[in-house]
Amino acid sequence: MKTLQKSILLALVSITLFSCRDLGLIEIPKYIGDRKWGNPKDASAFLVINGTKLHYRDQGPKDAPAIIAIHGIADSLHVWDEMASKLKNRFRFIRFDVPGFGLTGPTADGVYSAGIWAEILDELADRLRVDSFHLMGNSLGGFISWNYALRYPEKVKSLFLLDPAAFPVEKAPWIVELARYYPIRQITMSTTPRIIVSRAIYDVYGDDTKVTKEIIDRYYEMMLRQGNRYSYMDVFQKILSLKSIYPTELVDLKTKTMVVFGEKDEWIDPGQLKLWKKEVPHAKTNIYPGVGHTPQSEAADLVINDFLKFIKSSD
Repeated sequence: MKTLQKSILLALVSITLFSCRDLGLIEIPKYIGDRKWGNPKDASAFLVINGTKLHYRDQGPKDAPAIIAIHGIADSLHVWDEMASKLKNRFRFIRFDVPGFGLTGPTADGVYSAGIWAEILDELADRLRVDSFHLMGNSLGGFISWNYALRYPEKVKSLFLLDPAAFPVEKAPWIVELARYYPIRQITMSTTPRIIVSRAIYDVYGDDTKVTKEIIDRYYEMMLRQGNRYSYMDVFQKILSLKSIYPTELVDLKTKTMVVFGEKDEWIDPGQLKLWKKEVPHAKTNIYPGVGHTPQSEAADLVINDFLKFIKSSD
């Protein structure tokens, strides 16, 4: 009887914990998330830069041409997994969790800006002894990338932007809009049901069949990592403050540039390619049919093919 009672109690505790986690009522301790998603066997490592413990991966021959890849909002370096696996034999492929997200999490002072992100990227490159590199950026990572190229043009061999944030949008992605209203923001930082994260992922993909349980688990567990929901909201608020600002400085971008969009991007209108051609006339462009907001995850082969042709082409 005692054994039965213990079994029932254990089952009830397990169900309760599962329910709490599925509703986002608990945070995942950093060491648990870091152990699962930041395994050194997968080349994960950490560096403290400006007081922030930065999660990064550096794969491929150290003497090969370098690529640094930057992910978008509410994402992590894992979104580049397929591209890294296919390019690391020819390139030194470096990627990191943007401060505010992933296993990097909040910055030491809780402040986020294009300048701060660019400084951290530059310090990472210096610490890894990378003097120049091809720079890839998706979404927010695209925003960080072109801002970096404007600040440090001599270090960027080429700029390859995937569905980049740049021009004003009528409305930010709905998950970002959650940060606009104080009551919703506070609730979201206390409870974030898995279904909300799942819905956002399906919005990002053009082909729903490519969304796997592992992908949903990763995004959800990253959001529930201790401290991350606060930094997510802080970054979302920063994005909301920028969404109506026209980037007049893009006319000064002289770096060799290519901009690609997924045709089914629901977060940033692919029609913005016209604005890129207007402000950066030398930029090459392409659209991927049936693809959503993260082509590097959904159509890695198309992206790699474009990138390789792009860097071989003459200026």
